[in-house]
Amino acid sequence: MGLLTLTDKVSIVHSVMVDNESYDDAARKHKVSIRLINFLVQKVKKNPKLFDEMAAEMEHQQLMHDNIKEVTLGMIEQDAVIDKAEMVAINVKRDYDFKPSNKLVRQVFRQDLGMKYQKLKKLAYQGNSERSLILRQQFSMKMLELLEQGKRILNIDETWISGMKCTHRSWQMPQRSRSLP
Repeated sequence: MGLLTLTDKVSIVHSVMVDNESYDDAARKHKVSIRLINFLVQKVKKNPKLFDEMAAEMEHQQLMHDNIKEVTLGMIEQDAVIDKAEMVAINVKRDYDFKPSNKLVRQVFRQDLGMKYQKLKKLAYQGNSERSLILRQQFSMKMLELLEQGKRILNIDETWISGMKCTHRSWQMPQRSRSLP
């Protein structure tokens, strides 16, 4: 079955202690061993508050998941490229005063949001589009006008900046474009 979540553990203990199921029935129902059920029940019997602590921990984890989801969806709405789980973890820390582990963030991406870490597709250079040609023409006309007035012009070429970002993979929602300009 794999690792048990807190929800699974609470459900198992609840089956035996509250619903009065036998260990055999609970083991079949939850697809775990009788030995594991016995271990969990004995822990709860030794510490009666453990059941409440487990429930409180479940609520805390759900709150953390909800906060991570909220921050992630906000970043997606703003068309941010999420290339690392760390980006979301930093934003969660800023907004909610706790920093989740990158593993937890990735877990929320996969399980709660259905996101996948996928290869991005580079779009073709759009420098000679109709819009770009018109903007360059307007810029040239303004530049000539300023030069005729004797103005000094400093040109700072920033076109290379977007080309320096070497993002090849990113976390993506299902049915969302994987293209990167």
